[in-house]
Amino acid sequence: MNPRSTLYFITDPKYKKQFMESLILEHQIKLTQVNTTFKRYLFHSIDLNNRLIAIKGARGVGKTTLLLQIAKEKLGNTKLMYLVV
Repeated sequence: MNPRSTLYFITDPKYKKQFMESLILEHQIKLTQVNTTFKRYLFHSIDLNNRLIAIKGARGVGKTTLLLQIAKEKLGNTKLMYLVV
């Protein structure tokens, strides 16, 4: 089964904690791997005070990289997590 289409129902608190820790670790790894030397033009024009920000585009144009760069450079250590849904 494709992990992107997996639905998890975890009721045991022990496994909930382990699952959340694995998601946080995945997020931290993604942030350390993202390259910030080149930034898309949208990087400086996105207003992070908006409640919803939608980024639309074809595959491979850098949407995910843009979001990870923003998370790494503009949001710092705030409470956020990158998840693939």
